[in-house]
Amino acid sequence: MQMNVIEEQIIFSCGSLKLSGILAYPESREPEKAVLLCSPHPHFAGDMENNVIQNLAKYFAKDSITLRFNYRGVGKSEINLPSELSIFDYWQQIENNLDYHDAIEDVRAAAKELARSASDLSLVIIGYSFGVATGFKYGMENKSKSILVGIAPPIGKVNFDFLQSCKQPCLVISGKEDFLYTSENLEQFCKSCSDNATIDIWEKSDHFFRSEEEKLAIAIDSFIQENIEKKEKE
Repeated sequence: MQMNVIEEQIIFSCGSLKLSGILAYPESREPEKAVLLCSPHPHFAGDMENNVIQNLAKYFAKDSITLRFNYRGVGKSEINLPSELSIFDYWQQIENNLDYHDAIEDVRAAAKELARSASDLSLVIIGYSFGVATGFKYGMENKSKSILVGIAPPIGKVNFDFLQSCKQPCLVISGKEDFLYTSENLEQFCKSCSDNATIDIWEKSDHFFRSEEEKLAIAIDSFIQENIEKKEKE
């Protein structure tokens, strides 16, 4: 049976900034979990209408409350910059320096906003590409019992050694044809993950997962349900 989904465009605070997002949830049933979706880098189709992020939001909104959002300076999300620095250059500096402090603060603010509507529900943080780094770093710093899911992490660019200390259930899905990393990068990444991480390499997939959005959602949903049921038995 097709479940109707309600979408609400929202504005929420991140310090002095106002960020934009979309809450989506089932029209006629109570949501079972809360899902926070973290987008890719703004220079690489990184907004809340990205094909992977948008499709996951709609898939999970059938039985969950989901929030996808735009980082500062993207879409209607505000940003405060000195006059000599463009938004493009701001995000290029983040890409060059791998300083994700501001982006993680955006994730933190989004998680806080989601909790207003779903404080008693299990939290799932799903990041795609750049969003794996921001979502996972927030999820681990927050020390919550959230479930972490990463799609196409930028293995060749970002050091994920921090996953050695990950205590949450963690799923990483990556395509073997991803242009961002070499086989050596992938091997090192797998070694850096804790025993709580499940690494799923899709043989014929690349970084973008076009036409595979539903397959992604089903695989992620299965992992989430398995770990929620495990948690309930503890």
